Amino acid sequence: MLLLEIEELRVRTRHKELVHGIDLRIETGEWLAVVGESGSGKSPTAFSIADLLPRGLRRDAKVLRFGDQDLLGMPQKEMRELRGDDIAYVFQDYQAAFSPYYRIGRQLDEVMRSHTAWDPKRRDERAAEVLEQLKLPAELLRRYPFQVSGGQLQRAALAAAILLQPRLIIADEPTTALDVTIQAQILDVIDVAQQETGAGVIMITHDLGV
Repeated sequence: MLLLEIEELRVRTRHKELVHGIDLRIETGEWLAVVGESGSGKSPTAFSIADLLPRGLRRDAKVLRFGDQDLLGMPQKEMRELRGDDIAYVFQDYQAAFSPYYRIGRQLDEVMRSHTAWDPKRRDERAAEVLEQLKLPAELLRRYPFQVSGGQLQRAALAAAILLQPRLIIADEPTTALDVTIQAQILDVIDVAQQETGAGVIMITHDLGV
């Protein structure tokens, strides 16, 4: 089943075109790698899908469709709901996904409270379930982000991304600046997340080995 279709995607500043007409299609459950050198426009392509481009950049396309939904004409309220429920991002700067002032469990719970009507018991069960799938200890929920290792925090960011079983996971350089052992672990975790959700995965990387 066709999940995401993009035709002639362009991303521009006021004076310069950064992405010059990208076409791509991804099916449900499929992995797609977007590979290129630093500065080639990979991240703007990824961010444009769910309208996360920074101020000063704008997107246009002939087609930008998620399932049967037109992403170009979608109101911001619907887009915010889509980002949380159906399209999940895993960013290169995984530490920025968490506030240092709140325990990880509270922040995962906030994701679920914002997008579901689940009661506290159901939210607790889902958080524990996802942590188990990603081989994270249950006590992680009681810790602050600065009290866990970088690898655990990156997996916690993945946990936040798959809590609501998204249909599309967009991983933007998730293995940058990690040693090869941790890179392999993160790729394994994304694979587990994909199998758990049945999502399509777009992997953004400049590393052909990855």
